[in-house]
Amino acid sequence: MKNSKAARKPKTPDKILECAGNAIGGDCWLKIGLSRKELALVTRLAKDYKFKRSPSAAMARQLVMMALVNLPVIERSWNAVIKYCEAEKVYVPNYLEARARKVLDSLYDDENEGEAWKNG
Repeated sequence: MKNSKAARKPKTPDKILECAGNAIGGDCWLKIGLSRKELALVTRLAKDYKFKRSPSAAMARQLVMMALVNLPVIERSWNAVIKYCEAEKVYVPNYLEARARKVLDSLYDDENEGEAWKNG
């Protein structure tokens, strides 16, 4: 009988697919992990906005910048999410992932091909 544990190799981290940064002050870098579906949605959004160079990384960076620009709004929303998750005993990352999928799926349904959300 073979020892299946001995045959397993330790998982190595995946390679970074793309990088995007500020040429002037880009001396701090973060590595984040996205699910395949999240990456596909970020990539689709990047294509809609016609990002050419490292489109997914550039779009993710722009989303972070938009979040920082709109921090007061995001803080109110974040506090509401925390309060809801505590009351319902829901793990915050799971709630956020489910909500993001629901919103993004509705924005990118098959009929509209991502155009409906641009028109309001």
